[in-house]
Amino acid sequence: MDSKRGAFVSLEGPDGSGKTTHMGFLCEALRERGYRVIETRQPGGSPTAEVIRKAVLGTELNEPMDAVTEAMLYAASRRQVLKSVIEPGLAAGAVIVSDRWADSSFAYQGWARGIMKEFVAIRDVAHKDFWPDVTVFFDVTLEESLARMAGRVKDYNRLNNEALAFRKRCFEGYQSLISGDVSERMVIVDSMRTIAEIQQSIHKYLDGEFAEKFGHLRTYPR
Repeated sequence: MDSKRGAFVSLEGPDGSGKTTHMGFLCEALRERGYRVIETRQPGGSPTAEVIRKAVLGTELNEPMDAVTEAMLYAASRRQVLKSVIEPGLAAGAVIVSDRWADSSFAYQGWARGIMKEFVAIRDVAHKDFWPDVTVFFDVTLEESLARMAGRVKDYNRLNNEALAFRKRCFEGYQSLISGDVSERMVIVDSMRTIAEIQQSIHKYLDGEFAEKFGHLRTYPR
């Protein structure tokens, strides 16, 4: 591994898993340990990618969005952030932390929409062979995911209007993913526990395995 290259960390998990809640905690914990941290998200994460985010998620449409069109928009957002945020950040030795990456599109577009072949082709055009160094996956049961989402009041999100069957397929896609070939980069967090317990496990991971792999990136302490 290039000792000057930073690290790319993605956070994944079904809706309601606590992923976004714990992202701020994770980033602050990294900063406290002396890492330079750059935060981003998918879709979105840069000025151009945020425009794509609004188009794909934040706009009420009077026509169904084609599944392949949707996959292409997500991939376009990732490509833009890769070039404008992630690659420059890695070159500067930063830890890039992204709320979602291509694993989400695997579950939501490839698996749940039933266009896996098209998803893979689009993904490879956008960022073939570029993957997170670490993916922190917040694991929760389907029932708990649905219960947490039911209690939320959120800004408009087009995917939140999808039927229950779609959400079940997304969950199945994630379960297929974490048990498949990419499991070696996955750090599975049991998100059925309390917030305090989850944050304690994040501290333990950062001081253990993460420090062993990426501790050389700290500006302080050494």
